[in-house]
Amino acid sequence: MKNTFAYVLTGEQFAAAIQYRNQYLLKRTRVRRLMQLAGIVAWIATGVALFVSHEPGGSSVVRISLYVMAAGYSLYYLLYGRALDQLYRIDNYLVGVPTELRVEDDGLYHSSPSCRSLITWPGLRVIDEADGVLLLGLDKLHILAMPASVFESPEEKDRFVAYLKEKREAAGSAVVSNVNLPPPSFATPPNDVTVEFEPVEQHWSALKKNLFNAVKLAFGGRVALERLVISWWQVIAFAALGLVPPLIYDLAANGIHGEIAWGNVPDALFHLPIFLVAAVATAYALGRGQRTQWLFQIMLMIAFVVDSAYYSLYSIPLAGRPRQWLSYSGSYLYVFSLMWLVIACSKATLERVSVPVYRRFWAAIALGLLIIYPLTEIARERDLWLPASSAQEIEESTSFGRLGEDTLYNQRDALDRQLAAVTPGHSGIINLFFIGVAGYGSQNVFMKEVDAVSELFQKRFGAADKTIRLINNRKNPNGAPLASVTSLRAALTRVAAVMDKNKDLLFLFLTSHGSQDHRFSLDLWPIKFQELDPARLRQLLDDSGIKYRVIVISACYSGGFVDALKNDDTLVITASAQDKNSFGCSNEAEWTYFGKAYFDEALRHTYSFVKAFELAKPVIADRERKEDFTPSEPQMALGRAIEPKLAQLENQLNAKK
Repeated sequence: MKNTFAYVLTGEQFAAAIQYRNQYLLKRTRVRRLMQLAGIVAWIATGVALFVSHEPGGSSVVRISLYVMAAGYSLYYLLYGRALDQLYRIDNYLVGVPTELRVEDDGLYHSSPSCRSLITWPGLRVIDEADGVLLLGLDKLHILAMPASVFESPEEKDRFVAYLKEKREAAGSAVVSNVNLPPPSFATPPNDVTVEFEPVEQHWSALKKNLFNAVKLAFGGRVALERLVISWWQVIAFAALGLVPPLIYDLAANGIHGEIAWGNVPDALFHLPIFLVAAVATAYALGRGQRTQWLFQIMLMIAFVVDSAYYSLYSIPLAGRPRQWLSYSGSYLYVFSLMWLVIACSKATLERVSVPVYRRFWAAIALGLLIIYPLTEIARERDLWLPASSAQEIEESTSFGRLGEDTLYNQRDALDRQLAAVTPGHSGIINLFFIGVAGYGSQNVFMKEVDAVSELFQKRFGAADKTIRLINNRKNPNGAPLASVTSLRAALTRVAAVMDKNKDLLFLFLTSHGSQDHRFSLDLWPIKFQELDPARLRQLLDDSGIKYRVIVISACYSGGFVDALKNDDTLVITASAQDKNSFGCSNEAEWTYFGKAYFDEALRHTYSFVKAFELAKPVIADRERKEDFTPSEPQMALGRAIEPKLAQLENQLNAKK
């Protein structure tokens, strides 16, 4: 083994040594655990606050304030960390100068143009390595950095380290004094070492090994770096494997007689650019930009395991209450799966780097926000295998799942066509005009309800040419005019223009999500709609001049609309009390609980809107009780002046029966 090593220490290598030292000092800090706990609590609180602020009805002011606060603190700490990092790399007598380390009988001689020193064997207490830098020193605070690249091979480095440890143990506690430091000789030039990665396994065997590694990483296990095979081939393989869990689930659910939904493949792969951006941001937040590909592949590996577990949970043959709970917990389980992914990726990444705590903290924040926020905000269609009929529908709709330019420019014409189709009523009878509003565009049940109730009123209540549908739905944005305050105002104005206000009735049905501050959700990303709250809805109705109104609102906390809408000429029915949830909102459902009981069951047996409510209310309560849900407590307010009108309409429809 040679005893003289010449090298030039770079700023990056010296920074790695300083960061190692800082990490050690932080671990010795007594309040370290408290600091970590405070950071975790702050991260969770920020994530929860951002998630809640994006619920339907969430305050935009609060949301913007949270983003400004997070961006401000992030920028401060990133700039602070960058400033410290640059200080490590400049104005240093060890960086950028020819340096020599010689191994002698009495210790290690370190020489540079401006400094000479000796570390005796008994004083050599630190022999460690961090990020390709060998660390030698008197203790964790006073260290000497030596690039591992000065060695011709890892074996030579290992022999050198073993020799140092052997000399240190042999020296024991002996003291060397009166040492004369020889001048530096610089007999050999600094080493230039090029490291190349040579694959040692075939692609398929490497993929098999990485699949086992993915399971370990997803469940918090530690995998040695040499057991991870990182390559672009592996990245492509795991990107393709990410399509397997939803595809298998759809095949099991829909049967083999169907077709691949090619139009949904881009949505199913939408996580790839999200992961790539998160990998770049996290790697640079750690000061390890060269690890971007490594981090990107780790994300894909862990995501494959998380998705497999997520879809496996939905494949369990449950029935009754457990199945209902699983159905209505879908959004929370999805967020939980993303948090699982972030935590597993953070652990796999952060335990392999030696960087200051502030870098770890902001890397974890970047990873969490850049994964959880986009994937919860954007509606993705991951159904990859559909029954033949559904696949045909998708093929026939060129705009399936897309809100395109044509949709926006055609809105005026689409709304005008629907309004023009509404004709005046017949004289001598009470005419019923129907307006249906499906507000929330990312779940199909609201569109299905408006379509079904519209058909019911056309066939059973004589509203064939007196029906207007306003629907937000990402799967079929061109199926009807969009539901907005503007389109609702236009629909009310048209109905008021063609009806006899002294005898005809308006039936207004609104179905969507609702918020605790009593806002009816009008949502179709990325369009920003005006908010619809009780006061605005009352104003729209009063401005239209329509006198006799039946208003049915199916949404959580919809009871908060009752006081604002009720009067002698109005019947108001809501799916829940002002402080209660209603149930049944999912893509798979055809009806909400309220919609099923009131429209699909009760109103098919009676023409009385009041009696239908009385029939539906115990049915809803019984279903909620069986499934262990908090009662929604549907509400009704019946005005004295409209009551005889409703009775007259009931008699009129019974006579036609």
